[in-house]
Amino acid sequence: MKYTDLNNNEVLLTNAQLEVIKNDTYPLYITAQAGTGKTETLIQKVLYILEHDNNASLKNMVIISFTNKATDELKQRIFYSLYRKSLLYYRDGKIGTANRLKNEAYMVNISNISTIHVFCESLLREYGIHINCSPTYKTSLSSIKVNDIISNIVRQAYSKENVQEIPEITMISLISKILEYNNNCGIYTVNNIYRNTQTPLGKLRSKFIDIYNEVVLELENTKLSRNLLSLNDSIIKTTELLKNEYVREKVKSKYKYIFIDEYQDTNTPQYNLTKELIDIGINVFLVGDEKQAIYEFRGSGIENSKQMHKYISKFNNVQLSLNENFRSDPNVIKAINHIFTSNIKFYNKLVGFDKSPLSIPNCKEISEDNPVWIDSKNNIIDIIKKIKKEKTIRCNPISYSDIAILCRNNYMIDSIGEACKSAGIPVEIIGGRSFYKTKEVIDIYKFFNYIIYKRDEYKKELYLTDAYNSFINYDCGNFDEFLNSLCENSKNNSANDVIDYIINNTMLEQYYMNNNSYQAISNLSKLSAIANNTLNTNFTSALNFLDFIARKINHEAEEDEAPISENNRKKGVVSLYTIHKSKGLSFPIVIIANTDKALLNPKKFPKVIMECKDGKTAVGFSETIIGKEDIQYKKLLDMRISKLIEEELRLLYVACTRAKHMLVFSSNTSIDKYGQQLPDSWLKWIIESGYFNT
Repeated sequence: MKYTDLNNNEVLLTNAQLEVIKNDTYPLYITAQAGTGKTETLIQKVLYILEHDNNASLKNMVIISFTNKATDELKQRIFYSLYRKSLLYYRDGKIGTANRLKNEAYMVNISNISTIHVFCESLLREYGIHINCSPTYKTSLSSIKVNDIISNIVRQAYSKENVQEIPEITMISLISKILEYNNNCGIYTVNNIYRNTQTPLGKLRSKFIDIYNEVVLELENTKLSRNLLSLNDSIIKTTELLKNEYVREKVKSKYKYIFIDEYQDTNTPQYNLTKELIDIGINVFLVGDEKQAIYEFRGSGIENSKQMHKYISKFNNVQLSLNENFRSDPNVIKAINHIFTSNIKFYNKLVGFDKSPLSIPNCKEISEDNPVWIDSKNNIIDIIKKIKKEKTIRCNPISYSDIAILCRNNYMIDSIGEACKSAGIPVEIIGGRSFYKTKEVIDIYKFFNYIIYKRDEYKKELYLTDAYNSFINYDCGNFDEFLNSLCENSKNNSANDVIDYIINNTMLEQYYMNNNSYQAISNLSKLSAIANNTLNTNFTSALNFLDFIARKINHEAEEDEAPISENNRKKGVVSLYTIHKSKGLSFPIVIIANTDKALLNPKKFPKVIMECKDGKTAVGFSETIIGKEDIQYKKLLDMRISKLIEEELRLLYVACTRAKHMLVFSSNTSIDKYGQQLPDSWLKWIIESGYFNT
């Protein structure tokens, strides 16, 4: 890189971003809306501190994001920013500063840029002995058979006193579900405020909580005896650790700054840890957007973010925000603002949502005409074809790689993915869980089935595989002779070698390449790697692998499909994401699938609800469980539904704000007349906002 080239990539910062970067008030929680460059602002703040404070170093900073992928990206971007800035100082003759920043750049990969769990682990390994936490603890809980513990405790409880309202097997299932939900939230043993057991329901609630607490206690004892901690345990233990005076001083002297990105996705243990770090006196800088809080199902509650804003207000009254959206075109932003600043209702009640609009920077380019529309006449495949045929971006043709389809859940993503593959549309599925259901994996299973049993009916199945089609298409020889050599090969080779033999001798990879089935190629590579690692050996027999893969297929094991290689992705693939997986990303064209799907499915309502707040616990049971109405359950369910609907709105907002140039709302319901009755859905919210009537 020449010094003369450096100005071409100069980062241009807005006044709002500069105000955040230069502000030296701590603790500080910045509200940064979608597309406003919050991560870049965080990076530039780190850079500013390192530039202007000769005593500052990455060694004295902790930079936290919530995924490994996000932390890897942070490292790359911080390295590039530091190295580039050092070259600018060299150019200007400021050798001392240049050398210091270059040295900081070289430290990036060994710096404290990590997930919150990695940060907590580092503290526990070093100082955990002060709270009797062994530095050799393990984080894997797979060795604990949680269901066995729950079953044993429930059976023991029922042997002493039968709970007539709930069958034993149902109680096991209910405890299991509540335990999983509470573990995500960081809730363990709970208080029982229903000690008045005069009524049958009061007695049932008390018994349920007693059994639950006994399960938690047994799990904690098991973890202690095996020196195990869960991820949430590590955060809770670290918070406890920081109450030790010796450790507090050590941590305070070691870390001067702590930066936390995506703070809106914080659960209760993470909130408590942040408070403790603030109380120690470390300069804490948080960035988040409550409108993008979409991880309630993982225990991340928007209330934690709101409480942190309130807690920080005790230290200072500085309130800074970023609202200029640099991601989307003006007309896309206008549509998003119109929809999400309207009075959105559910069952005639307003849905809680921050209505502050996104701002359009003055430097924005002219947007495409009519870039936002509803399509209820075409399926997803036809929408893609229509866009490619009829639309352009800046007068340039549209490629598959410009298009992303966003789905609410894995079920949608799997069905749409199969439709794209059947239509010959190259697609990469990110967030789907159907690896073991893909045709390429099942085809390999069929070959192993024949290798082991050599039955005619299994041989006939091979004629339906892509490998057979490829073998015939590329005139690879006599198929029967190939099968004979394959069977011989399998006797003395490992399962992954057998998979490679099938792929190479049928030219299957070339077949998939010619059909734009890039993900199938990656899935086969992943399957071969799984075969190599199965049973922790480099020599897994065909029989062992057949048994392994049969269990995965028959039990519908969930596993992500393999990512497409960068070289194949450049050839053009439609990206198919769950909305959760798309967080933080942007795409030229976004199609949001099935916007007419009803928001609520009563069949999926929990059978039991436990809420823990302010040291109090409330439990309610569904009528389907106890055979009669529970007023407490109805109240708790209404609260749970209210949270769910608010998150549904935030989920739609995240999906919409991924779009740069075009945004399409796909619907299976005809909406030729906007006045017709629609089920409560995203589509209904969009139509009732009035945007498409203007």
